[in-house]
Amino acid sequence: YDTALHRQPDHYLSLLASGLTLSTLRRWDTAQAMLTGAIAANPRSVVAHLRRAGTYIHQGKFELAEMDLDEAERISPNDFSVCLSRASYYDKQEDAANALTMLKRAEGLCRNPTSGAIP
Repeated sequence: YDTALHRQPDHYLSLLASGLTLSTLRRWDTAQAMLTGAIAANPRSVVAHLRRAGTYIHQGKFELAEMDLDEAERISPNDFSVCLSRASYYDKQEDAANALTMLKRAEGLCRNPTSGAIP
């Protein structure tokens, strides 16, 4: 991705792919920076907001993670992956009641094919 980003530093897909890869490698700060760039290039990217929220969660930046989760939900209110990410957030916060609520909501979206959910 370095070559692509060198040629086009604001290329959304290169920034997103780089951020996803760095996140998989647990390089949270660098992944966060790439995903922030992807969001700047495409503010309506649900996946970029969700993955950046994940980097924030792993860094203990829960308020920032919640802001990204809120934005992802605003963009796509009935999205299965948003519910799962929110459940993970609550789990890391040791809030089992809200985590379970979000998992049940995700299950409901999965059962309703008109919900727009991505199983």
